[in-house]
Amino acid sequence: MNRPAAIDAFATADQPVADAHVILDRHWRFTEVSEAAADILGRDAEDLLGKHIWSECPVADEDPLRVAFQRAMEEHCSLRVEEFFAVENRWTESRIYPDAEGLRIYFIDVTARKRREKLEAGLNAILAGIAAQQPLTRSLTQIANLHETLNPGALCSVLLVDANRTQVLHGAAPSLPDAYNEAVHGLATIEATPDGYVLRPSQVGITLLIPPIDGEDAAVQALLADGLAWS
Repeated sequence: MNRPAAIDAFATADQPVADAHVILDRHWRFTEVSEAAADILGRDAEDLLGKHIWSECPVADEDPLRVAFQRAMEEHCSLRVEEFFAVENRWTESRIYPDAEGLRIYFIDVTARKRREKLEAGLNAILAGIAAQQPLTRSLTQIANLHETLNPGALCSVLLVDANRTQVLHGAAPSLPDAYNEAVHGLATIEATPDGYVLRPSQVGITLLIPPIDGEDAAVQALLADGLAWS
């Protein structure tokens, strides 16, 4: 799990509607654990009741979530912390509310929002670079990096078509080895036919036919047609 974002205080008495929640008493013992929260913690809900949170879910004293729990308990303030769980590729926001009995913690899946934020920021950076007339290779690298950021585990290769629209060329592949990029450069020629695009590998006797472009986004895809045809 990566380090959470900064701990944020927020002044609100409204508690979210969330299936995933736990309640801790002032001695840090679980008094309520929803099934959804138990799934996130990877534990059985009944097994956690009455037990000390840091004994059952040990983390370092300086862990941001533990620091936030401690601060919320001592200062009686509401806090929220965002965490990224790499294995599940999921962002979770923990909202911490103190009360007379201890703490109520709600776990909210904010993956979709974080993905939108990253996509918007990435697209804005790409467009700013294009407006500043940065080198094409830099823009293509930004596109590949953004795709990989939004899809952990993916390796992105952006391929181009030459000025004559006849040959596939390497554009950008920041996470792939140079040997791959060198091998794919000029690997195939491309032809537009009434039945679709034809890719003809330069050194092997295989022909790949790509269907014609249609549908609601045909205009956008047509703009990227040559690049789209080889993936």
